[in-house]
Amino acid sequence: MNGIIINDELHELVSLRTSPPCDNCSLQENCDKTDFFLCTVIAGRHKSDERFVKRGKVKEFIEKLNS
Repeated sequence: MNGIIINDELHELVSLRTSPPCDNCSLQENCDKTDFFLCTVIAGRHKSDERFVKRGKVKEFIEKLNS
C-alpha cells in the first residue's frame, strides 16, 4: 500500500480507471498549489490510472483493518 498521512488522515494511492488521474484525487487541492504531481513525489511515479483516496482518520482505518 502506498499512501501518505496528512493531519491524521490516510490518503491511499489506488488504481481507478474511471476518469482522468487527477479527478477525485484527495490531494488535488494540494497539487494545484505546486508545479508537480504529488503522487510522483510520494510514490516515485505517476501512472494515469492512480490517484489518492482519503480513507479517513488513521486510527479508525487501523481499527477497521483489525476487525
